[in-house]
Amino acid sequence: MCDIFLLKFVMKKYLILMEFDIMNKEKSYNKSDIIDGVAKDTGMKKAEVEKVLDSFKGFVANSLKEKAKVVLIGFITFYSTERAASKGRNPKTGKEIDIKASTMAKVKVGQWLKNFVNNVK
Repeated sequence: MCDIFLLKFVMKKYLILMEFDIMNKEKSYNKSDIIDGVAKDTGMKKAEVEKVLDSFKGFVANSLKEKAKVVLIGFITFYSTERAASKGRNPKTGKEIDIKASTMAKVKVGQWLKNFVNNVK
């Protein structure tokens, strides 16, 4: 199982070290960039970082499937909500359709991350 506290520390430190400009909408980072940055920061091998990242993704996905929250206090919260079945309309034909009930994965940003992005100390 992934050590959530270690991952939270690494991700916070990674965000600070990246010195990214959140206002630059064209800049984005993918999985490879995250792996490279965390490996450089921690001294871990890229394969180890990828294994931890994949483990974390699996942990979050399985937790949400089980209707459990995953909370990294101050950073981010992953949770799921139920969407009830409803009626809708096909926009092309106007025909009424049934929309099945579903479970939605959601994310809430923590206060520390909000403050960091907005340069609040």
